[in-house]
Amino acid sequence: MARYEVEDDGIPGLTLALRVRLKGHDVALAPGTTRRELAETFTLPAPYRDLFLKSGAPLEESTTLVAAPGHASLLSGIAVELPSVGPQAPALAAALGEAAGAQWAAFMRNAADIWGLLRADEYHSTASLHRRVRGTLRDRRLRILLDDYIAQFGLDPDRVGDAAMVLPYLDQTFGRWRFAEGLPGLERALRARCAELGVGFEANEGEPLSLRSFWSTQFAAPARIWRAGAMAPVATHELGLPWIGMAAEFIADRIGRVAAPGR
Repeated sequence: MARYEVEDDGIPGLTLALRVRLKGHDVALAPGTTRRELAETFTLPAPYRDLFLKSGAPLEESTTLVAAPGHASLLSGIAVELPSVGPQAPALAAALGEAAGAQWAAFMRNAADIWGLLRADEYHSTASLHRRVRGTLRDRRLRILLDDYIAQFGLDPDRVGDAAMVLPYLDQTFGRWRFAEGLPGLERALRARCAELGVGFEANEGEPLSLRSFWSTQFAAPARIWRAGAMAPVATHELGLPWIGMAAEFIADRIGRVAAPGR
């Protein structure tokens, strides 16, 4: 059994500690880390549903998920409200014209391909977001819409990599959600589940683990090939709950499960 110490920055630290504990390792949360604010609204609840189910009981037994409104933007004076889940192209076609709807549908197909590679940890593009979408989103209003999505996560659309295309795709595919009890309710549920499974709440001098830099490798090229204005590191805290959940799963999988006795 390996020993790990996870920085305790609230939900991210609890999520990672619980994932690593499920692999059979000795885990503790090191107190005192500065916390960052997380968005109340998020897409893709699956990482947390999976985490709670595998650690003892369904998520819905600990907190309540409710649907949140879809994304809204003002595009060249036209108010556009996208559905909270399901195809967005029809709404854009109705508001901005058939050509705009077709361009957004093509963009979403490209984003779906990127999402599949990200999930397999096999996406390592060095293209900027704006360079990648230039040929697909010819309608300037759609590029503004995409920038709105990126800015919601505290990111600079001019400096992020093209993997950020998946952000509106996740809205379309998995919907927008929030917890009825707010994020404090989720944090209480995670802390209770960690305690049930034996995660420590005092430093144990184990190998340090952190989510801070892990997911940035999926969005930014290595420093030696950065181009001015093309890339910038992205933190899981800024991208929100789904990314925290997925990054924790990736890290735990890479660490591996404790070997059974005699093997």
